[in-house]
Formats: sequence, structure tokens, C-alpha cells
Amino acid sequence: MYEFAVSASSKAELYHDLHAALDALTADEPDTIANMANAAALIWQYLPDLNWSGFYRLVEGELVLGPFQGKPACIRIAIGAGVCGAAAGTRETQLVADVHGLRYQTSNRDDAFTVAFADVETFTLDYLQKTLRVKKRGGRTWNFTTRAANADPLLVFQRDVDRARARLAH
Repeated sequence: MYEFAVSASSKAELYHDLHAALDALTADEPDTIANMANAAALIWQYLPDLNWSGFYRLVEGELVLGPFQGKPACIRIAIGAGVCGAAAGTRETQLVADVHGLRYQTSNRDDAFTVAFADVETFTLDYLQKTLRVKKRGGRTWNFTTRAANADPLLVFQRDVDRARARLAH
């Protein structure tokens, strides 16, 4: 068993300590699966408010569940299916709507955001330009453009947002 001194005094320090712990844990182990298992466990243990931590592996053209911590997960995901399949297919981060609002997660933490539906001033889709625009009440505007042949992924996202907003209005 390993013990690590991962501090949570600030987010930056937490990530720094977690990175150092992951480096130490995986440094001398050549087995990828073993390293993924320990990484998922370490992330699960030290990052607050996670409901799942783990990996999917690309095997013969589909995502296959790898080591993880948390609730049971889909075993196989087709490329392009759902948020994970879309991210794998486009190799881009995904904008996600849920019952609380909009969430955009990306490796660049400065670009990541969460906006509650009540704080969304405008939410528009330009199908011809393949652009989705989200404007926060009294704040920033984000523009998302899809590289797909058409704007169908953004149209589906807009439909999901409209349904979630309608459910909240009742």
C-alpha cells in the first residue's frame, strides 16, 4: 500500500501534489493497465466531488472500459455515441447540458465553465455557420463551432438544452 501527502490547501497545490504522486506511483511500472488502475484510484481518492474516475481504451475502433473507480460504467462505447464517444471521435472536449445547466470541460482550466440555466441570457444556434453561442447574463459569451460536415451535433445539443430548460420551468 502507498501513502501520499496530497494537500488541498489550494487547487493548484492539489493538482501539483497529485501529479507528483502519480509520477511516483507509475515511474517504475511498465504495465499500462496497472498504471491506469493506480491512477484511477489515486484520482478518485484525492479529487473531491467525483462520481467516476477511470479510463476507456481504444480497442478495434471502439472504446472499451478500462480500470476505474466509481459506479458501474458502459463496457463498450461506439465512436461518436454519447459524450465519451463524441469526444473520442472528434478528439475535442464536449459541451454538456444536464438538469442544472451547461458545463464545458477542457484540459485548459481557464476555458472551462459551468453556467446554470437561470444565468443563460441567450442560447442560439446558427446551423449554416455550424456555431452555437451561449451568453451568460451580465457576463461572458462563448462560441462553439463543430468540425462535423453539418451542425447536427450542435442541433442535438440545443434540443437537449431546450428539453432540460422546459423541465425546469414546470
